[in-house]
This record gives sequence, C-alpha cells and structure tokens, in this order.
Amino acid sequence: MDAEARRRDEVAGRILDFVRRGEAIKLPELGAESEFCGTIGRLRYCFDGEEDLLHLAIEGLDGGDVTPSEGREVAAYLLREVPPGLVWFRPGRFSQHFYCGHDDLLVSLRVG
Repeated sequence: MDAEARRRDEVAGRILDFVRRGEAIKLPELGAESEFCGTIGRLRYCFDGEEDLLHLAIEGLDGGDVTPSEGREVAAYLLREVPPGLVWFRPGRFSQHFYCGHDDLLVSLRVG
C-alpha cells in the first residue's frame, strides 16, 4: 500500500471514529496540519463536519485551479463505497466541494 492510500485509510478511520462519538471534525488553522487532511498528487484534501454532514474540500497545493473532473476523481478515491448519488457536489474554480450525510458514511465508507 502506498503512502497516499495509507493516509486515506488513516483519515477515513478517524472520520468514522469521530462520527460514531458525535464529535465535530474541524478544519485546521490556516497553514496548520490536520488529522483530517492529506494529499493526492498535486491536490490537498481536508474533511470537516459536525452534526450530520461531512464536507470534503479539494484544492491545489500550488493554489492553481482544480477542475471538477479532478475533484470527482479524488472524492471517489476517498469516499470509496459511498454511493455517488449520496454525495452532493458543489463545483468551483479553485477548489471542489463535496458533502455527505454521516449516516451514509457509517454504512458505506470503507477503511483498508
């Protein structure tokens, strides 16, 4: 397993743990590391959420544009087994945003 897949599984495991305990998943301070962030190639992803909705933000490490297609590929890789119909997509120019209900994650999100 490569480093990106290991990180994906670590982040997914933490997300599931926090969701089960009902704890908020907070975005890091600007420039800070987070246990809910990682990288895939030239893209950085971060999860945050509270109550019943998880948010996934995907942006370029260099601050450049991220296409909707790139965003969807990363989201599909991170949210494996979560049916695409349960993930709401909000496209942007510099970043791509995805949302999913916590109940759907508990049933579908795969770790490992």
